[in-house]
Amino acid sequence: MKMSYGMILEILKRMNESNFYEWEMPMGVTLQLSRIVSKLETEQVEFEKSRRKLISRLADKDENGEIKVDDKGNVSFSEEALKEFNESYLEMIEEEIETGFEPLSFSIFEKCGEVAKTPNDISWIIPLLSMDKNDG
Repeated sequence: MKMSYGMILEILKRMNESNFYEWEMPMGVTLQLSRIVSKLETEQVEFEKSRRKLISRLADKDENGEIKVDDKGNVSFSEEALKEFNESYLEMIEEEIETGFEPLSFSIFEKCGEVAKTPNDISWIIPLLSMDKNDG
């Protein structure tokens, strides 16, 4: 399944907001989702490494070669470097990668019962689902 880094970051953010790790589900569903989440988290780490390299390359440096930050912890960039950073970061977010897993069938959730109380709780799962009309 192909997915952009932006989508991966959003899925993981919404998953954490949903208290997913407290849901009670059948073992098979738990294993499938946990495997997918683990792969997405690995991709998140790789994305973060690339983001840090980009910051390191473009950020203003002090006399010791350390990245300059303001009193709020924000990284300092020249105007030109900030423009380049924003363009490169947008490209990184939009980059699609192969995740190494297939979309989930909606039918695996039939045995779960009520694990979510609001649509927001499950919104992160939707991009992981197969859109096959047989999944009903």
